[in-house]
Amino acid sequence: MEAILDANLNGFVLENANAYRSMSVLDQIWSSPITVQEKKKTPPTTVIEIMTVLPLRRIESCESQVAIFQNRWYSDYETKIPHEHITVKSGRYVFGVQMLKAMRSWHVAIPRLLAMEEIIKWMDTLDLGGWNPEDSWKTECLDVDEVIDSLRQVDVLGYYFWLTTLRGKKSVDLSCMDLCLRGLMDIYSVEHVVYAIPSHVLRFPVFDHKTVHEKGVWMKLRSALEIRSGTGECQQKEVCFFAVIYYNAEHWCAAAVNFAEYSITIFDPQQTGDRFAALRTYLRAELVPLLPIPPSPKRYSFKQVDWVVQLDTYNCGLFVVLFFELLLLGVVPEGAG
Repeated sequence: MEAILDANLNGFVLENANAYRSMSVLDQIWSSPITVQEKKKTPPTTVIEIMTVLPLRRIESCESQVAIFQNRWYSDYETKIPHEHITVKSGRYVFGVQMLKAMRSWHVAIPRLLAMEEIIKWMDTLDLGGWNPEDSWKTECLDVDEVIDSLRQVDVLGYYFWLTTLRGKKSVDLSCMDLCLRGLMDIYSVEHVVYAIPSHVLRFPVFDHKTVHEKGVWMKLRSALEIRSGTGECQQKEVCFFAVIYYNAEHWCAAAVNFAEYSITIFDPQQTGDRFAALRTYLRAELVPLLPIPPSPKRYSFKQVDWVVQLDTYNCGLFVVLFFELLLLGVVPEGAG
């Protein structure tokens, strides 16, 4: 149990998977009472004595009782009691709230560790013999062994776990899209100032109008363009706005705004005409009013990319990330109006 407590603080990593898997879930066939008390009245059972993890539903019941206890405490004393001062008795064991949190994390981590192992197994059999890009494309790229070593150190409950969805066979996760965009912003920050919004914001056809409008990026974008029109180092950098669009909750599309010519390039990896028309109408109504106003008589125009077509049903996210990167490199067709 010490390994689980430590992992809850420092991260569940694959290198310690055997220690996590040595714990089993308590086979609870009867429901014992749950009692919540002050820690000073009922001290927790020592870590070394706890040999099993509570079932997830039991943990949820304990957490509910803790919340009820805290509400009653505040009602009686008009002051909050912190988690550190509370213990929960379930069966013959007494748990601190931190222990309950660690057990909940364990339940989430175990299947993710298995997913990480499958990713590494896939990478071990990956054939990169046909990948022979120019040397400039290989700059700072890790080889397979280095990637695997890095994956073994990833906290499976952390943000970077979602990079595993780049493997394919299913759509890239929302968090993975955000990480990829953030990485592009850092890599190309010398020549470009890239602005973006989280990948969950622009959805089609169902979206939250208020969430889109409340993002602070619009004010930052206007300020950046004002600075660029002045003097100084920022004037030399190209200002870009990238947006990923979750189409019909199953397909990634993209939009890129070029402020040099005030154009919006729409990219659908599968390049279906109906999607382009629908997204053009959607972006004209929802995105354009939030962008900096072009100097008269200019206005934003829309373009469609004629590029490599996605033939499968799951690699749309990879196509979108590659589209953004090639735009920054200046090697992607801008598209036709």
